Amino acid sequence: MAGILPNTHLKDLNMAYNHIGDEGVKALALHLLGSYLTDCNLQENEFTSLGATYLAQAVGESRLVKLDISGNKICSTGRFRMISAMPNVRI
Repeated sequence: MAGILPNTHLKDLNMAYNHIGDEGVKALALHLLGSYLTDCNLQENEFTSLGATYLAQAVGESRLVKLDISGNKICSTGRFRMISAMPNVRI
């Protein structure tokens, strides 16, 4: 899925409850910069603060305006990194 993001005009992606973990989030984050995604649902995917760090590094410069990361295993440090990196993204 992540490999097709830069080659489409997909704006909404719902990957809730897929249990992709940190490695899946890392793969997705690598392809966010070249994508047209504005809304991404990653609810209940069992990723941790490590996955949140991958997202924070990519999402801050992406086109996302809404990101659902509820129900994941992200500690307060991971949440802080995401909020700091994405001041214009509704989390």
